[in-house]
Amino acid sequence: MQLIRKGDFLNAIPHFEQSYTYFCEKAWLDKWRFIFMLSTSQMGYREIALNNIAFCYSQLGQGEQARGYYHQVLAEYSDNGLAQAALRMLDASRG
Repeated sequence: MQLIRKGDFLNAIPHFEQSYTYFCEKAWLDKWRFIFMLSTSQMGYREIALNNIAFCYSQLGQGEQARGYYHQVLAEYSDNGLAQAALRMLDASRG
């Protein structure tokens, strides 16, 4: 997140990819994050990581990569409003 705040979207992507992989391998930790990590977030860390990767690509002007990740979010979390809204914005920008 520090890299995103600095506008360094390209270098942030590998960190989010690592986070996604980690929580895929340790799905139980993501599922029970509210107990082990005191996280009250509605979204799991895998879901957050995918959204962040897509956001980074969109900020880099790489809309097709962003769309791909937002579609992956929706494939895994069909009710993700953030990905749905982002896809609508990306589609609108196509004009």
